[in-house]
Amino acid sequence: MEYPKDYRDLIKRFGTQDACIDYIASIRWKDGFTCSSCAGHNFWRLKRLSWICSNCETESRVLAGTLFQDTKLPLTLWFQMIWWFMGQKNGASALSLQQNFGIGSYRTSWSTLKKLRLCTVLPTRSQLTGDVEVDQAFLGGVNGKEIILIAAEKRGAGSSRIRLKHAKSETAKEVQGFILDAVELGSNIISDRHKSYPTIVEKGYTREAMKKPYSWENVDGDDDRLLPRVGRVAAHMKRWYLGTYHGGVKITEVQPYLDEFVFRYNRRTSKSRGLVFHRMVEAAVKSKPLI
Repeated sequence: MEYPKDYRDLIKRFGTQDACIDYIASIRWKDGFTCSSCAGHNFWRLKRLSWICSNCETESRVLAGTLFQDTKLPLTLWFQMIWWFMGQKNGASALSLQQNFGIGSYRTSWSTLKKLRLCTVLPTRSQLTGDVEVDQAFLGGVNGKEIILIAAEKRGAGSSRIRLKHAKSETAKEVQGFILDAVELGSNIISDRHKSYPTIVEKGYTREAMKKPYSWENVDGDDDRLLPRVGRVAAHMKRWYLGTYHGGVKITEVQPYLDEFVFRYNRRTSKSRGLVFHRMVEAAVKSKPLI
């Protein structure tokens, strides 16, 4: 696996369209080009983006079926924007993207940023394991309070990876569906005593139910002693949402923003920016085209 070490290396490696195409092709065909019709490995290039099988002459478009399909922006610019997107600790705005890369219109910039957010859900992402705190929080916005399900993996005194989901309700079906998707079977679910959780044990998990403080304990709001990791994630999420996007995200767009937050939170201590870049390009190659 090869990936750039820093921004100068990125520009050196991917200064041309052909270099970007070859990199995408190496991700798409990890063991070398393989024809979809005859499984042949030899090819010749009809055009920059079209590879023709030498055996059956079937055409394979390198960008077909990827997030880059039909893009009018050069791939060199895409690679630079992905690198820039990864470095925005507090979130990326469409206006900032437009100003930094000279994109013609705000609409194009917003659409591009939407595609980048799609890449934050990496295809190699694994489920949370071990002791996992799970709870609900509310996120304010232009349409009122939205329910956000939070799962935080316990590692020592702190938290490791997290998952977030914009939920329609707090029903057992919704909550347990989130757990099944985010947490590996056999893990220990740490939650409060909400009615959504008890039957999760029947799905293959163990469960540790925490007790909320009594009314006479004089606790204002959520008690950090109950689910401290989820509490910290919820606090960071709300500050990030209000500070960067000022609570102006539409209901239909909440989940991509949550995915972006998860991506940044889980890599808050990462020292290999080049590897994260590679994973994002890999996600883009395996993602469906987004209009």
